[in-house]
Amino acid sequence: MLIAIVSALALAALGLATLAESPDERPALVLLTNGRVLEGQLRREEDRLVVVFPSGEIRLRRDEVQAICRDLDEAYHVQRRKLQPRDFAGHVELAEWCLR
Repeated sequence: MLIAIVSALALAALGLATLAESPDERPALVLLTNGRVLEGQLRREEDRLVVVFPSGEIRLRRDEVQAICRDLDEAYHVQRRKLQPRDFAGHVELAEWCLR
């Protein structure tokens, strides 16, 4: 479990580090720590991640971002890796997340 959490955090940090070097021109999904997902162009400003939409932008603190993903399938797997096999409530919550 600890290895899965560390791996997920490392991947998220790697995603933020890569973003700092060169903004991505294609939309990406930002998985927030509250489980919500934002899709838009990403750019980094100092200690914030900025998600740009056609109608505006949202600035996020790093501690609000769980992972940067290519698609919803990857966002699902990031959350799934955190669950223990017998964490039935967690699996139900993840299923509800999928339905939303």
